[in-house]
Amino acid sequence: LGVVPAEPGSAAGIRLRGAAVAGSLRLMGGAAGWPLVCEGCRFDDEVNLADSSVRTVRITGCDLPAFDGTRLRLDGILDLAGSRVAGCVRLEHAKVSGQLSMAGTVAGGGTEAVEATGLSVDGQVDCGGLEARGGVLLEGATVTGTVNLRGARIASPGEKALVLSYATID
Repeated sequence: LGVVPAEPGSAAGIRLRGAAVAGSLRLMGGAAGWPLVCEGCRFDDEVNLADSSVRTVRITGCDLPAFDGTRLRLDGILDLAGSRVAGCVRLEHAKVSGQLSMAGTVAGGGTEAVEATGLSVDGQVDCGGLEARGGVLLEGATVTGTVNLRGARIASPGEKALVLSYATID
């Protein structure tokens, strides 16, 4: 990740496929100028990117207990497509300059599946086929592109399922 110069024709980054990640993946408060790509991985602890500044993050087709991107600053794509998140995906006051994808993601198991109050996305939000087992809170969110919820299922018995109060979607 920059400690050793990249070999000619390659780029720095973390790329995992089919890995079992023991312990926490925590970049809380840190910065990374390279992509993080995890495909088909299993995490035994939450992925914590709270208060961090990162480039593209792709955690696709993975199993994880929770994802915390509270106040995350991301330049590129945040892609959680096809992942299964047992707990909550937290993106409160996160800023994504690019795109957010939760297409086909299964999230939640409690009161909230996606907590994204104050989220800002300079681009598209694709939640097509999202299965939320709890509320999806986008209160006060700002999205410069479209929000795709086609085929999404949101179940939040006794609670509000989808909250878009004060949201601005272009």
